[in-house]
Amino acid sequence: MKIKKLLELDCRIDGNLALIEEKASELPFFSKGLNTEKLEKALWKIDKKHNIKINFLMFPSIRYEQGHYTFYITNIKNGNSNPIKVIYAISIYEGLLKSILYMYAYIKKARHNKDGE
Repeated sequence: MKIKKLLELDCRIDGNLALIEEKASELPFFSKGLNTEKLEKALWKIDKKHNIKINFLMFPSIRYEQGHYTFYITNIKNGNSNPIKVIYAISIYEGLLKSILYMYAYIKKARHNKDGE
């Protein structure tokens, strides 16, 4: 399944989080399984090496029963802090998984474009 489709999955539906976890477990960061500590380490590695990070996290409003978390991903390598992607999630765990999947795909695409020039 393409990253774009994974990012659009609604994890309130049974099985969708498992699909995201399955795809994330294919990344080199998670060869020995997924847990919160490994998610944090992956984020630090991506930030340190590529200057791509979750720059802002907005929590759901208490006024809405089924709110979502909003993750703003930025690439500050060029001094620009505008988001390159906004990701929505029902839980922080889901948002971290989706963010790392997006960041990894973004890095690979940038590397591929650089090599193709």
